[in-house]
Amino acid sequence: MVDAVSRQYAKCGLEPPVDRLAHPDSRVVVSGHQLLVAGGAGLFHHKIWSTISVATTLSSQWGVPVVPVHWMATEDHDFVEVSTLYGASEVHRWTSPCGQQPMPVGQLPLDGLEAMLEAWLADGSLPSNSPDAQTLKAHLNVAIEANET
Repeated sequence: MVDAVSRQYAKCGLEPPVDRLAHPDSRVVVSGHQLLVAGGAGLFHHKIWSTISVATTLSSQWGVPVVPVHWMATEDHDFVEVSTLYGASEVHRWTSPCGQQPMPVGQLPLDGLEAMLEAWLADGSLPSNSPDAQTLKAHLNVAIEANET
């Protein structure tokens, strides 16, 4: 797991904080979330917070490192699940650049995603000039420009 986390962080140019995870007595508390474009389930942040909270509590009780691990499920579901955004007045769909070819969603090229997101933001789901909309758009554009999910 330490090697996998280190490789993932390296792709982002980051040094992972894996010292507790590498400890021979460490344990993990694992949670996961099935990803959707522009967010996901309302429980997303609660899942992460709960995982951190449980790991912190168990680490104190057991006296060993307990590391929270939140798994972003990018390879276990189909494109239809992640390609739909519900706007204020219409449903917005991202057309797969790979057609019907089955592949992990996390490996899809992001062609066409920006246009769908622009249409969704213009649909009034978020006021297009609101700080939340601008922040969301900026984060999504970074991923789109890097062509990485």
